[in-house]
Amino acid sequence: MRSQPLTLQVQTGEITLLSSDVDVVVTAARQWAADVRERAHRQAHERPGDVELAAAVESGVQSLTETLLTAPSGFRDPPLVLSDDDVRTLRKVLGEMQGYQRVELPPSLRQLVDEL
Repeated sequence: MRSQPLTLQVQTGEITLLSSDVDVVVTAARQWAADVRERAHRQAHERPGDVELAAAVESGVQSLTETLLTAPSGFRDPPLVLSDDDVRTLRKVLGEMQGYQRVELPPSLRQLVDEL
């Protein structure tokens, strides 16, 4: 998991997430990917296209979590600029957290939802 805060570039400037906030997002993203994969495999005979969708979700989550966990975070480092694909995945993860997973988002993640 992440050991230092992470500053992200957003539309209106920057948002700094505590390491614990990043860890919550990473955990939720991995859980979402696992849920999608399980559902796809359970319904593979009825909806074979869902297996490909699950693979795409897993790939997106892998990219996002790797980026969030390995990005530099020193005072001299510029804020992290996420790729368009990572932004889309992050939006989905945050939506999943608020909806299906029913996680109470900390203020920094609520602000991030508004900025994405």
